[in-house]
Amino acid sequence: MSGSSGDVVALTVLLMQQHQNNDAVVCAGMEFLGALAYTLSQAGYEPLPTLADGSVLRDCDALMGSNSSSARQLAHMHMIEKMLLSKAYNDALIQEQALKKLTMSLKAEDDKKRFSDEERAGLYAAMACVLLAAGGAGLTGEMEKFNGFEVVLQAIEEFGENPTVIKEVNRALQGLSMADVNMTARTVKEAVPKLCTEATTAIQTDAECADTFCDLMLQLVSQEGNGRQLLQVYGLEETLQGVENLAAYYGEDFGTQLSEKVAMIRQAMEDDQPREKTCKDVYDLLNSRVQQGLSVAISEVAILQEEVEFLVSQMGMYNQEQLDHQTAMGADHQYGNMAFELLAATSANVKLLQANEFSKMELALIKGQADPEIVLYAVKALTAFCKFPPAAQDTARIQGCPALVTEACSKINKSGLPNERKEEHLCARYFLVERTAINRNLYNKTPIMTELINSWNDYDKGAYTTTLLRFVFRAMRRVVSDAHVEELLKANVLQRLIGIISDVNADMALLPDVLFLLGSLAVVPEIKTKIGELNGIAACTDLLQRALPKPNTAPVVTNVCLAFANICIGHKKNTEIFSKLGGPALNVKVLNDRGHEYDVCNAASVLLCNLLYKNESMKKLLGTNGAPAALVKGLSNYDGSEEKTAIRCLESVFKAISNLSLYTPNIQPFLDAGIENAYSTWLSNLSETFPDAQLETGCRTLVNLVMENEENNMRKFGVCLLPCMAVAKQGRTDTKALLLLLDIEASLCRLKENAEAFAANGGIETTIRLIHQFDYDVGLLTLGIHLLGIQSAVKDSIQRMMDADVFSILVGCVEVDAEGNEVTDLVVGGLRCTRRIVRSEELAFEYCNAGGIATIANVICKSINQPMVMLEACRVLLGLLFYTTRSQADRQAAVEALHAQCQQRAEQMHAQAQADYEAGVVSEPPPEEMEVPEPDPDELANAAYGGWYQMGMDEVMIDAILQAVCACAAVEAHAKQLRLQRVCLGLAAYFASEQMGTSSLVGSGIEQVLTQIMTNFAGEGTTMQLSCVIINSIAMTSGDMYEEIKTSALLSALKTSVGKMATKKPEEKALKETCAATLEAASSGEDPFDAFSKTVTELDFKFTEWNVDPYPNGVHDLPSNVKEALRKGGKLKVFLPEKEKEEIRWRSSQDLNVFEWCMGNDQDYNNRIPIVRIRNVAKGLVHPALKAAAKKEPRKVAAKFTMCLFGPPNDDFPEGVELPMVAKSQKERDAFVEMMVQWRDAATYNF
Repeated sequence: MSGSSGDVVALTVLLMQQHQNNDAVVCAGMEFLGALAYTLSQAGYEPLPTLADGSVLRDCDALMGSNSSSARQLAHMHMIEKMLLSKAYNDALIQEQALKKLTMSLKAEDDKKRFSDEERAGLYAAMACVLLAAGGAGLTGEMEKFNGFEVVLQAIEEFGENPTVIKEVNRALQGLSMADVNMTARTVKEAVPKLCTEATTAIQTDAECADTFCDLMLQLVSQEGNGRQLLQVYGLEETLQGVENLAAYYGEDFGTQLSEKVAMIRQAMEDDQPREKTCKDVYDLLNSRVQQGLSVAISEVAILQEEVEFLVSQMGMYNQEQLDHQTAMGADHQYGNMAFELLAATSANVKLLQANEFSKMELALIKGQADPEIVLYAVKALTAFCKFPPAAQDTARIQGCPALVTEACSKINKSGLPNERKEEHLCARYFLVERTAINRNLYNKTPIMTELINSWNDYDKGAYTTTLLRFVFRAMRRVVSDAHVEELLKANVLQRLIGIISDVNADMALLPDVLFLLGSLAVVPEIKTKIGELNGIAACTDLLQRALPKPNTAPVVTNVCLAFANICIGHKKNTEIFSKLGGPALNVKVLNDRGHEYDVCNAASVLLCNLLYKNESMKKLLGTNGAPAALVKGLSNYDGSEEKTAIRCLESVFKAISNLSLYTPNIQPFLDAGIENAYSTWLSNLSETFPDAQLETGCRTLVNLVMENEENNMRKFGVCLLPCMAVAKQGRTDTKALLLLLDIEASLCRLKENAEAFAANGGIETTIRLIHQFDYDVGLLTLGIHLLGIQSAVKDSIQRMMDADVFSILVGCVEVDAEGNEVTDLVVGGLRCTRRIVRSEELAFEYCNAGGIATIANVICKSINQPMVMLEACRVLLGLLFYTTRSQADRQAAVEALHAQCQQRAEQMHAQAQADYEAGVVSEPPPEEMEVPEPDPDELANAAYGGWYQMGMDEVMIDAILQAVCACAAVEAHAKQLRLQRVCLGLAAYFASEQMGTSSLVGSGIEQVLTQIMTNFAGEGTTMQLSCVIINSIAMTSGDMYEEIKTSALLSALKTSVGKMATKKPEEKALKETCAATLEAASSGEDPFDAFSKTVTELDFKFTEWNVDPYPNGVHDLPSNVKEALRKGGKLKVFLPEKEKEEIRWRSSQDLNVFEWCMGNDQDYNNRIPIVRIRNVAKGLVHPALKAAAKKEPRKVAAKFTMCLFGPPNDDFPEGVELPMVAKSQKERDAFVEMMVQWRDAATYNF
């Protein structure tokens, strides 16, 4: 054999693959690989890499198709058997689930019935050999998972008379019984009875079967308790008698040996007399399984069910007695609790123990037993049980539990036990206190703190080791609450803890618990303050500086950071002390120097988060002292591990990045540090099993980072787009994470190059699939549709959306009837997306064919009190009409062309008739007057009418729409919403110009709507033009209807508004002239048809601004200087009822979604209103408080300096927010109002 063994393995696999249809080659290859693995292992060589990593197993699995021959399956089993016998490839066999696959394959062949009985028998015999090898390799636990024992039983049932199978089954059972006590129990109870009924003939007639059966029996009877059970097995004696007869047949040598084995079996069974079972037996069984790494889950291991039943019963009997640990009963009781401790330490056993009221039983023992050594083991068992939250909660809720546990601690503190014994008892009891303290107030009514302090005092006197002190600190940190402040301060606990921290020679093993306790105590505000006053912060800072350079101090560094986090959060004074001592820089140093250690990085990130809490100055400081780069480094250190510590660390890093980046100037330092690459790497390597909750945290942070509509920002973060898309395709079902992924993609796709990459890589198809899959999640639907709307800016994307039937989605989401802000956002989003996609006449008709026009009409009719929905629905309808309506001149030309065609055809027919007459073809001449037919009515209507006709709108639908828009425009709350009023007027103007719905307009009070608009927006060009088109069109349609709307109020408003129209620009001047023509016509006494004959009656759609999106991406489209000014905020004076004038400080939240303010000496911006919910910012003396102040200070509180912000009710303003304010100057007042209006307008586009 030339070359290395690795080369031979690769060559063998290659040959097998090249000749995969040749059984001889494949079988020989597998036999060879198995023999190679076994031989090399026996010779002491290292495992073959390609076998050890499972790649060869996978290659062989690929050669085992569903129609593999029996020979190939035998060769495969032989290979697995040899690998098991080598004991060098267990990990690979477990990883590739080799035993499971063999078991499933065997079951599949039974179902398919492809093979003969002889072939199947061979397979079962080979499988028995595999299971024997698995037992020898210590894989009985793995075998149990995949029902390997059932294969043995199946072999006995089906091939009981086949000696070849039975002898291998006997050997397998013997080996498994030697390897595992559970296998022994199953062999005695299940396998031997089957052998004695199904296989007795083979055993009694075949020498090898008889011999292996006797060996199996000798193995079983060698273990106490099995012999007496076997005596009860039906048919065993007859089987043994048959073996004895066979021995007589063979005579000397083999026959004699066989006969002796039978005699030994019988004698062993006779000698195995029953003895009384004890709790120690159960403990020994459990402990043996634990030592072997086997499961002690009762539901998984059949033998344990009986054992636990015995344990519960026996312990119940013991518990009725007063026990002494020095007696046999007392000692066995201790073993019983030791057994319970092993069982309770497994989560799978919690429910069963709960069902048996385990906690009540143990608490009754702790209360009722006098011997502390008996109580000790009950405490340990209950503590193990309370490791799991459901168990701890059940225990803590038992009446009297805290008092009972505290009393158990007190008894030991008062006892005369030697210090060494007292320490063990107290450690166990304080551990139980820690585990049962499910909240800080549970032990408030007990003297537990006194007991803990007493033990600490005894430690200081030299009674105990630091081991006890660690348990004291751990219990103390779990129970401390406001109720203990006085006692803690009286006992100088803080000074003592700070003293330990300050001691350069302190036990390093003790320090983490000291720090954890100090941090836990700091949750109490009074103690938090005391820690700062007692130089605790300085002591912790010194300790951190000492520990940071040392390599084995991770627990200390971790807990110092966590202690600082609790000491500083929400405490301005402590944070200032920490800052003066260089704490922020030290925090960054920890991240840089030890960020590769998950626990340390987690703690440092938590500290950074807590420092940033409601602290703008700290955000500025940490943004400039290297914290962004340190956090990016921490994110880059993540290696993809899904261990609990790694995931927790990653989550904290994300939260720290999020908190720091919410202060917008800090985004650039993150970009400078390459955060986009760190994020891209994390997302690219994200496995499908990564937890959804932490994915959500990471994505929420990325949402904050990419929200700014800055080209450089979006271009840099473009590297995250494809990884985000890949994660969205993983098949996750957590809609919160998916929603955030869509949000990130939407933000990035605002940049055209990112949008193109998104479309080219299947982003549209994935988004639509998610919309369909999670159509019950309104938030996800809304964001998905918003993302599609952004994609509509890319021409190729529209066709992709059409191919995916996007209009059916959009029509469906607009038809939603439910109420609520979320649903409104969905409907608005669907309408905006529709308007952005419909960019041509063809697409307009596609939308109508999908049922869009009826849907839009329905939405308009039911949205009178939903201004945002009405606004967007009207814009969609205006867009549809714009693309489908030709100009009046074009339509007139088309009508004339149809008539001309008819005239031409008539002339041609007349000329032909005249020619026929002259030629003598007909006897009658044509009539002198030529008859001209009318055009086809449908063709004529299509030529004459606007898009409404082609889209299938009728008079009833149009009337309903006009009534709804008039009603909506007339609502007082909508009166000053210019964009809404403009589109409502736009629809009215369109249909009026089409001479459709005029009576509906007049009957709906259009004159009042027009009067209101021209009053509220006097001189505003677009609404004036639209108003004039309506007036002109009604006048030219019906003089009577015109007279109905011609009120003095309307004429007065028209005159005033025309007078205020701008004329600086040529287009403004021209617009004013057209409106002045309407005023002139309305003021004349002429007949309306004559007076208005030269006015404009055709709608110019540009005046409706149906397609104008000043802020398509919401607040992030605001100019940079406006965003900066909003975030920076300012100061004004506010007049609240029954209060003196106060200073009010205001600002926007960093994400620009919320208006925040505080007043007087308050430094925290605790008052908040979403900007979209601010109803109005009115100028002047519009509030009683302002009017009252103006009387006192008429010069300072004048109308030109004042304003009032109106918002919805909240806790502080149950009747609604009203902030009557005064600025220093009119310029400042006007700038504030303009900025608020602009901000609110932009926010209406938010998603």
